[in-house]
Parts: sequence; structure tokens; C-alpha cells
Amino acid sequence: MDWTAFYATSAGASATLVGLLFIGVQFNIDLFIGDPTNKWNAVARSTFEIFSLIFIFSLCFLFPTLSDDARSTVLLIGVGIGVVRAVGSWWPVARSVRVLLRTDQFAQTFWLLIAPLIIYLLLALSVVEYLLGRVPALDQTNIAFALVAMFAICLRNSWRLLFDVALERNKNRGKN
Repeated sequence: MDWTAFYATSAGASATLVGLLFIGVQFNIDLFIGDPTNKWNAVARSTFEIFSLIFIFSLCFLFPTLSDDARSTVLLIGVGIGVVRAVGSWWPVARSVRVLLRTDQFAQTFWLLIAPLIIYLLLALSVVEYLLGRVPALDQTNIAFALVAMFAICLRNSWRLLFDVALERNKNRGKN
């Protein structure tokens, strides 16, 4: 099966949605400047970073002369960066493992940290299987499912940045 259409669509969609993310952030730019402990800042950063990885991973599979070994290297580097950035985006907000596991924080922690880490782990396992010679080629289906799952996280986060931020601001205006 030819995966070119999937990866071209994935790259195009991620690039387009990053542009829309920038526009969405502009509506509430004051929330995103200067305070790394702000949860909305963490959501925006995490979403941008995941979209960026989707774009890079998709482009790496569009190069027809790139070997699976080279693609594996790109995926592993990207996964490593993704893990560091996921923790780096959410840790200033949480500041401790206890806060991460609090009931009122768990949904945020799941979508911004746990779900991306699970996806990165699954991507890394697919790559390691190939590098160890257990499979003859990178499993395109696993990679495609990972990219779709990453899109799901990004779309959920983008929705929250556009609508939940506005809802929260309206509630705060009503209290003042």
C-alpha cells in the first residue's frame, strides 16, 4: 500500500492547524506571555509541539529516498524531544507528582502528559522492533495510528484553547 497520500494529508493538516492555533492564541495572548506556570500556556505549548512532531514525522515519510533506518532515527530523535518537551510544558504548572495525580488536575495531566507519553512510547517500540530486526520494515500502520492519536490530542487541546479559555474568562468577569 502507498502511504504517500496519508502522510501528505497529515503534513498539510498539521501545518494548517498550527496556523489556526496561532490565530486562536492571539485572541488571548495576554494569557500566554511570561507565565510558564499558567495552564493555558502549557496547553498551547504542548499542542504546538505535538503538531510540529506530526509535521516532521509526516515529512520524513514523504522523502522517497529516505531509508527506514533514517526514518527510524528521525522518529527516535523526535520521540526523545517530544518526551522532554511534554514534561517541560506541564511540569511548571504541576510542580510535583502529587499535584499531577490530584483529581482536579488528572484530566489535564492525562491529555498534556500521559497520553503523549504513551503515544511516544508506542512509536519508540515500533522503531526498536524494526532496529532489532524483528520486523522487516517500519510498521506504517502503527505510525499512522500514532499520528492520528496525536491529532486527536491536538484537536482537543485546540478546542479548549479557543472555547474553554473564553468560558473561563467570562466566568471570571462575572465574579469581579
